[in-house]
Amino acid sequence: MKNNEELIERTLNSLDDFNPFHAPLGFEERMKQQINKQRKSLQFIKLAVAALIIFCLANVFTVMQLSNEVTTDNIMDEAYFNQSAFPILNFTEDE
Repeated sequence: MKNNEELIERTLNSLDDFNPFHAPLGFEERMKQQINKQRKSLQFIKLAVAALIIFCLANVFTVMQLSNEVTTDNIMDEAYFNQSAFPILNFTEDE
């Protein structure tokens, strides 16, 4: 136990030799400005990521809607052409 107390005393006494550090003038102001810049850029990045996520979700929703419409159109076309007794005219070919 005595060894621990001596070690603690030596450690605490070694701190007496250190001189306090004085920051240059304006250091605190510059530090605050730097922190505010980082906060603003982080806020911009958050907004950009949120906009990107919304854009991706809108694209997925649009693709899903288009794929559903194509399927419905194909089913309706097949039903019409299967039941139609009229000849189908093709105006795209030169005959």
